[in-house]
Amino acid sequence: MKDKRTSGNMTEYKEHYQYCREFNPIEGGIYNSVYDLTVDSTLFGLDNGAYTDSYFNIIETIRQKIDDKIKHMNGCFKDPTGHAIRVNDWRDIKELYTLADYIMPIVEKDIFGCSAKIEFLNPYRNISSDKEGDDESNPKYVESSWKWHYDDCPGEFVKLFINLNRVTEESGCLKYIQDADGSIPVLPSYRIGPRMEALQSQEYVASRVPPEVVRKKLDEGGKVVNVVGEQGSYAIHTPNIIHRASCPKPGTDPRDVLFFFIRPSIRKYSSYLSSTYSYKPERNVKMYELD
Repeated sequence: MKDKRTSGNMTEYKEHYQYCREFNPIEGGIYNSVYDLTVDSTLFGLDNGAYTDSYFNIIETIRQKIDDKIKHMNGCFKDPTGHAIRVNDWRDIKELYTLADYIMPIVEKDIFGCSAKIEFLNPYRNISSDKEGDDESNPKYVESSWKWHYDDCPGEFVKLFINLNRVTEESGCLKYIQDADGSIPVLPSYRIGPRMEALQSQEYVASRVPPEVVRKKLDEGGKVVNVVGEQGSYAIHTPNIIHRASCPKPGTDPRDVLFFFIRPSIRKYSSYLSSTYSYKPERNVKMYELD
């Protein structure tokens, strides 16, 4: 009997993902499903020398073109918090399309088990400062990404960041919490479908994790992991780990980074960036429409 489900009568992200896996399954992945992913920095097999030269040549070319756009503020803007310069107009960088064609078949097979779509691509450069953004008394930073948080994205969303330059603990690396047993805590999202919320409220207000919660995890033997590495280093992760951005120290080369937001798709894309959104016009990066 023909499956009567269509995108028109689906309402929840989980239902949509299940249908994507049934409609266009891709077998043999590393993960059983997207729900098993926490943080992975080995997915693309770069450590074994595969594609190393071509990959790093692409990354360096993208870095140069992003750098040129930022230097001339060509299609760029400084975000309202003053934390970063964001590149809105990236579609003329052809190497981004080449990069997407390399990474996406791996993401589809090894994580999703079905076709996937790059919903958003956000390139940016962190801005150096001599102070961090976790000053509780400063209202400017109440919802800052410098504060410990989880993104409260659908559990079916995945984020991939690729560093365009060398990143150290001082130059604005991403940080996340790991528990004493080596596991990485993932917090539940209340986003179950487009414009739909679960019956329970968010785990923490504005999805910002209170300092005492983080302190308790560290006191119990957990640790802060600094995601550092050479040019081209990356991590692909669920947005709902406990994490924070960090501020580059003055005198360092601040992090230039690409952020990809990836989600399951019924449609198979031949050009993975053909329907990808940038920063503007503004959209809610914590949701996506069901195709």
